[in-house]
Amino acid sequence: MNWEALIGVPTTLMMEGGSESEAKAIPSIVDQIRKSGFQTIEIVPAQFHPLTERDAALFLETTFGERERKKLREPLKPFQVVTVHGSNIAIEVAECSAGREEDPWRPYIELMRFARDIGARIVTFHKIRRQEKADLSDGEMAEYHIKFGKLAAGYAQEWNLIAGFELANDIKFFRENEIINRIGSERFGLLLDIGHIALQFAESPGITDCVLEIIMHFMGRIIEFHAGGLKNIAPWIRTTF
Repeated sequence: MNWEALIGVPTTLMMEGGSESEAKAIPSIVDQIRKSGFQTIEIVPAQFHPLTERDAALFLETTFGERERKKLREPLKPFQVVTVHGSNIAIEVAECSAGREEDPWRPYIELMRFARDIGARIVTFHKIRRQEKADLSDGEMAEYHIKFGKLAAGYAQEWNLIAGFELANDIKFFRENEIINRIGSERFGLLLDIGHIALQFAESPGITDCVLEIIMHFMGRIIEFHAGGLKNIAPWIRTTF
């Protein structure tokens, strides 16, 4: 396996001519990344605008309509791996979320639909958040994650995707509640952010061992790595895996 081909860059915070219009900037950025020789790329559609719930879904539907998705799909075809990451797109839940008329999972499902439409293989989401002042235990939050994960796994099967939550500064929550195991699908796993995890062990003299322990604990459920702030990641991947 050519590991270097699986190392890529995200479109996060990249702009064209100072524009903050993702629909206009991202196709140009994709072309620049391809010309730089990368064979893997991550598309981050909401890179500038934090969005939740209905606003997130509408953003994806209007900013990336059918025409924009077709326009983006073509330049992505030469890439070996295309992923989509939901940075700045969030789901927030409260005690009454289950009774809302609007589908509480719609932002993440629309992100999956976007990934399908542009020909991506992997789509990942940030952890589901509590609404401000919501009185929800970690156990209740775990149930929200599991409920969504099972729903997403069904869509992933139908749309030929692999989906997952990002594991960053929430190791204890995912580990103690066995979120991914309880979702129980080969179509749903974890995006492991090595840089964010390393920051949690910043005071530890054995920081590398701590990070490796986390990686090995979740091994088999990891679908993607984020490696911001890390150097020489390719040799590390080859020798570790």
